[in-house]
Amino acid sequence: MSEWSVKLSQVSVLAGQVTFVLKNDGKVTHELAILQTDLAQDKIPVRANDAKKVQEPGMVGEIEGVGPGVTKEATFDLKPGNYVLICNEEEHYMAGMYLAFTVK
Repeated sequence: MSEWSVKLSQVSVLAGQVTFVLKNDGKVTHELAILQTDLAQDKIPVRANDAKKVQEPGMVGEIEGVGPGVTKEATFDLKPGNYVLICNEEEHYMAGMYLAFTVK
């Protein structure tokens, strides 16, 4: 991750235990929220009570608080389907920090 993009080594994986290694190459703190949803990557609705963040439909898990230059990893049990990976720090999603992801 960096300002303002999410990049992956691959955009689809097989179902099961999937490990994400999140490296923050940016200058501000980021996070990775994993959403299982059929919504388009750029169509996640904003929160009613906080327009600087989006809702998190189908939240599977997240890696939070990844500061500049920091690398964190976590493993999640992912079922087949469509996902959107986002950074939901204030206004980061709106700046383009999202990516469609498929689990087969």
